[in-house]
Amino acid sequence: MPPDGWLAPSSSFYWSRWTTLSAALLLASGAGTVYAFALFAPLLKSRLGLSQEDTALVASIGAFGLYTSLLAGLHFDRYGPRRTVLIGAVLSAVGFLGLYVAVSKQTGSAIGVGLIYAVAQHGSAWILSASVAAPVRNFPSEYRGTVVGLSKGFFALSASFHIEIFWALFRKESDSGALMYIAFLGIALPCLYTSCAVVFNLLPPAAAATFAADAGGSFRPYGSL
Repeated sequence: MPPDGWLAPSSSFYWSRWTTLSAALLLASGAGTVYAFALFAPLLKSRLGLSQEDTALVASIGAFGLYTSLLAGLHFDRYGPRRTVLIGAVLSAVGFLGLYVAVSKQTGSAIGVGLIYAVAQHGSAWILSASVAAPVRNFPSEYRGTVVGLSKGFFALSASFHIEIFWALFRKESDSGALMYIAFLGIALPCLYTSCAVVFNLLPPAAAATFAADAGGSFRPYGSL
């Protein structure tokens, strides 16, 4: 059986490299939540009674969760991009909704909250791994550096996207805006990731090696190659 995200030769359709690249850029745009920590760090300090050192520890544990992406890469190679994205969506939901509950109930130590936050960031690691690796597989070798740069660039730009969303929808005088933003991350981002997973596949190797099969739209019958 081919890994999920690859289609067997008997499959009727697959999404083109351009559709998958667009989905990858959306995924990368949402995955940079590590850059948004400062938006709700004051909430953690006020609701949980954390010191500045405790807050920095939470951020560091979360960053560790983001940058330990070996399992995500191994899973991608074995099972393909679609399952990798779905696991990332589940981890993000569990992590951010867990953080929301901890802050709402005003309970949890710095290490405990940091571990919850690390689960959320580890979900981002799975999303980022898929958003970089899938376009690399789908494009000819001479363009792979370009698509890696695009995916990583959108991941960096996600800091601006999250700040704009926060300021437009959740900026309030009280802490409630930041708390609702955490809930938003736990609900909206997994929905975005799951939606992108629908059109997230790897091309058959023959199609990935050339642009010759791209004419005629984004949804291609396998037999037309």
